[in-house]
Parts: sequence; C-alpha cells; structure tokens
Amino acid sequence: MKLSPYVMLFGISLLVVFKSAAALESQVLNQHTVELGMPWTYVLNDAQQGWLAYYGLENALYVRRPDGSELELGAKDRPRAQSGLAVVPTGQDLAVFWRDKLPEKALFLQSVSGSGASDPSLVVGGAESEPLTRLRIAKSDDVTYLLWYGEKGNPAKQERYHLYFRSVDRDGKTLSPVEQVLPGYYPNWIVDQKAVTVFSWGRLEGQLSMLMRVYDPAQKTFGSPIKIADAPPLTSLFEAFESAGRWFLLWVGYRGDADAPEQLLEGLYSDDRGKTWKSFSFEKLRGLDFSRMEATSDGKGHILIAISGSWRKKEPKAKDDVYLFRSMDNGLTWSEPMQPRPEELRVYQARDPSVAFGNPAGNLMLIWEDWRNLRPNVYVQFSSDYGATWSEAVSLDPSPATRLGLDFTNKTAWAVGDRYQVIAKRYQDDGMKKVDLVRYAFSRTELQEQAADLAKRSMPERQSESRLREQIERYWNAMIANDFATTYALSDPFFRAKQPYNIYESSRGAIRYHSHEIVSIERQGNLAKVKIKFDASVPEFEVRGHKISQPRKTFENTETWLFLGDDWYREYYDQTNEIRFTRY
Repeated sequence: MKLSPYVMLFGISLLVVFKSAAALESQVLNQHTVELGMPWTYVLNDAQQGWLAYYGLENALYVRRPDGSELELGAKDRPRAQSGLAVVPTGQDLAVFWRDKLPEKALFLQSVSGSGASDPSLVVGGAESEPLTRLRIAKSDDVTYLLWYGEKGNPAKQERYHLYFRSVDRDGKTLSPVEQVLPGYYPNWIVDQKAVTVFSWGRLEGQLSMLMRVYDPAQKTFGSPIKIADAPPLTSLFEAFESAGRWFLLWVGYRGDADAPEQLLEGLYSDDRGKTWKSFSFEKLRGLDFSRMEATSDGKGHILIAISGSWRKKEPKAKDDVYLFRSMDNGLTWSEPMQPRPEELRVYQARDPSVAFGNPAGNLMLIWEDWRNLRPNVYVQFSSDYGATWSEAVSLDPSPATRLGLDFTNKTAWAVGDRYQVIAKRYQDDGMKKVDLVRYAFSRTELQEQAADLAKRSMPERQSESRLREQIERYWNAMIANDFATTYALSDPFFRAKQPYNIYESSRGAIRYHSHEIVSIERQGNLAKVKIKFDASVPEFEVRGHKISQPRKTFENTETWLFLGDDWYREYYDQTNEIRFTRY
C-alpha cells in the first residue's frame, strides 16, 4: 500500500512527538481479566520485589510472582465462591490467605514459591467460626498468624460476630486451635516479636467499646479481654499501627445527635503497649463524609494521615476532595488539614490518596485519583521537608485517553530505593467496568521531566472557547437537521459506552428543532456551562386515536460541555430521571 505524503509526514511528526516524551516505566501486572471491585493486593518482599494477588473472572484467584509468572490458586474441580484476600511475604515466598464459601464456608492458606513448585493449600478455618471476608495475616519469628471475623456467634453472650485467631508453626503444617478472641467486625492488630495484640470495636457488657487482647507467643495463650475505652458507632474505616514505639488506633466514627450524627476522625495512642491510652480527634473535619483513610509512618516519629471525603450533608452536590494531616512529634500534635488542590479544581472529584516516605529522609510522595480532566487520572506531589511544602501536582500518565484510578481498600504507593512505585487501575474503556493493574516506577525527576515535556506539546487551541463554539454549533445544527449520527458522536463518551447508536437513534422523540442561539458560556477548566436559546415544536401525530401537537415555541436551557483530552463533547443528562453517565 502506498502512503500519501501527508500521511507519511503525519506519521513522522507523531513519531517525533512520542519519541521526545519522557515515558515512565510501566507494566501491566495481571494476565487475566479484572473487573472493577474485584479484590487485589500488592506487597514488596525484603528484596523490594513485588508480589500481586488478585481475583479474576468466576472467582479465580491468581498470584503473580516477582519474575512475572502466574499461578492460579483454589479449587478447579468443583463450584467455588472465593472471596477475601490477605498476603504476607515469607522470605522468597508468599503466604496467601483466602475464603471459599462453597461447599461450605472455609479458609485456606497456601505458600507460593517464588520459583519452582508450591505447597498445596491448607484448610485453616471453617465451621468453628463460619468465616466472612475480612482477613489478616502476619508473620513473626517464622510463625504465621491469622485473624478474621466470622458469624458463628456466641449464644451465651447474644453476640453473632467475633474475631477469630490461629497460628501456623514454622513447619507450615502444625496449627494452633481456632480461638474466638473478641466480639467485633473489623480485625486489627499490632504484631511484633513480643506479642500479637488484637484490637476490636464491639460490645462489652452491652456497651460499644474499643477492646484489646494480647497473645503471648512464648506461652501460646491469650490474656483476658481488656476494655480500652467507650467508643461511638463506627464506619468501616478503622486501623491500628505502630510508630516509633507508640501504638495508635485510628477510626472514623459517628458523634453528636443520634438523629443527625456526624462523622469524626479520632483515635487513641499508647506509650506502654496498651496499659494506658490518650485520645485525640480532628475536629476540623467533623461532618466530612469519609471515603478513605490511610495512616503512614516512617518509624521515626513522622506520621501522615491521608483522607478523602465530601461535605455531602452540608452540600448534596459536593465532590470528594483530598485532605492531609501531618505530625512531626509522633502524634502528640497535628497540623491543620492541608488540601493539595486549589479551590477552582474542587468542582471535580479527588479521592483515594496514598502516601510513601521516600529517600533520603524527609522525602515524600502523595498520590490521589483526580477527575479534573473528566476521566480519572493519578496526580502526584512531592515533598522534601516531611510535607511542610509540596511541589506542583503532575499527572502520572499524560495521554489524553488516560483512565487511571486508585483503590480505596489498598495501599497504592511505595518507595523503592530512591524511586517510587504506584499501582493504578487502568480502565480499558469508558464503560469503566474492566481494569488492568499497572505498576509505574519512576523518580521525582523523571515524572517532573515528563510533565515539562507535556507542557511544551500542549495544544490549547483544541480547548479554546472558539473550538467549543464550533462544537456547539455542530451539535445544534445537527439537531435541526435530524442528523443523529453527528449528535451521537458529539455526546460524551461515557454515555456512548453505555448506549449503542441504534438505541439512541430509536429513542429520538417527535420534537423538531428550528433555530438556536448561544446565549452565554461559563468556563470552569475542562467544564463549560452553556446557556442555549432554541425554537422547537412537535408536528401533529396520532396516538390511539388522539392527535397530539405543539406549536413552535422558544425555550432556554443550560447544558454542560466537557473537554475530554482531544475535544469538546456535550454531557448527556436526562433531566426527567436525573441520569448522567459522567463521574467527575
């Protein structure tokens, strides 16, 4: 096939553009299809090599080794309903902990070899606890500890949900008895060489409380349950962690009027391994509707708490935004909440932040999922002074068609040497149902060079108001001409991903459009509110013997136009049913 000079020149120019771009190192980790919402987890071993465990279609559980090979775990010769997932590196291997609901609820543990054959899975729980899907696994002194919650119940105490525990000895086969540890729903713990300390939120003598119970590895026994403090009703955001010898419990609970409770981020800390506790709270965010909370410590007294949430109770249309608290004295005092995004960007969603302490000391990376471009992307900021100041936010992937998201249940940011890693969900299309799990590896310099290169190659004329007016005119001229192929092509891609053209065309009503006028345009970054004046009528038609028509009238309507990487598109909005397919 002979190419025209224009096509050859265009191809060469594209080659030059992409050759000049400083592309980051990235790799798709999953070999099988992952649908949105399927559990996955990623961890680094002591050699800073990454392991991935994830669920594919039909509850298939896969583990990706550091060398890129994959192994499928679980039953293959019977129906299965696998769910729940926790992992821990064990030297060069990985211990994987999961649940299968069929033929009855059971828990499985398998050691996956980093190379060569792996041991068969071991049944580690079942009827004695009726396990559910919140699982924890840890390793200390070559002993593997398992913690989960189950619904076996305790008729004597009228409590249905409890936390359960057992250990697996060094040989990988000898199991301790399953023990019902504490009432509760959210398994949390701090594991070190001295003890396994389990924390729970549950009822003790009828009162909601923060509870703890200590397992002595030497004696292989638990002490008595200990009430730490009274507690409010909780959301699912609850975690325990250690920082420079200090223990922390951190949660989002409900406080205030029982008829209109407000969410509040609060916690407790202990300097004597749980003998005494002091409370703290973050009143500046009282009333925020929290969507994610992650605490990160460098082990030397520097702590960052990354949060996302919205003020929906005060403003129903409020978007999620990112907040950051920092402590330089191991949690004795905390900064005011910092919002990384300027106010003009808060009309777009931002959520699921994650933080990594980098090298040398003082370096930090903050990432979050950002919808400022109307498709999701991951934005990144760096600090070299423990978060006192931050660099300008830059996108992880500058491609116009990027659809990168983060996960609200997993940590997604790590430091490896003087570089960083991010695990992002890359949506395969605007239907936003299937994702690839992509690992990005980069230094601060590499990412900032990529952003600078992008700025040189930007094409602002495509985002200009004159181009927007062209697109509006095309759309409304097509409406007048009943050119539905054009109006469909100018509709936002999220709508087009949900509704095929034949359905769109067949659903066009009897309205006829005669003229239009652009009254005003109000720009908000990649979003524009456009007021349109138009004339329309309904020609006479008959339904069940009744003749229906409407004379020509003038109407005004405000519609939303979106700049989506390469051009302006009209946002689909069904006013009658308040339906739209965009998610920003």
